[in-house]
Amino acid sequence: ARVDLTNVLLDGSTSTGRNCLFHYNGTPGPNAPNEFPGLWAVRCGQYKAHYWSIDEGPRGPMIPPIPRVPPLLFDLAFDPSEQFPIESNTDEYAFVMEAIDHARFEHLAGVEDVPNEMARGRGVQFNALL
Repeated sequence: ARVDLTNVLLDGSTSTGRNCLFHYNGTPGPNAPNEFPGLWAVRCGQYKAHYWSIDEGPRGPMIPPIPRVPPLLFDLAFDPSEQFPIESNTDEYAFVMEAIDHARFEHLAGVEDVPNEMARGRGVQFNALL
């Protein structure tokens, strides 16, 4: 869904009217090199749910991404570094995840598949500014 940012751009407002942010990484699909799942995490208010993540190994990030079932949920007001997930068997987890899953479902229902521009290559012929 489109959001009118006129108030943010022209009137100095700090609110876009959205409560949730959707974090993407990579492009899903059989033709994408290093396949990634697309939507990794959703943040609604002070909570952020990770549906996918990459673990850190002794030499850096471990690939491929790991699906998180159940999703990892963090309260960013108390854990901004996302080190201590909320236990999935708590009432807080169930209540927050119901709202985040609803926002995720609504968001994905409005996402339209488009060609993967990154998979086209890096050649000059693909530079839209030329």
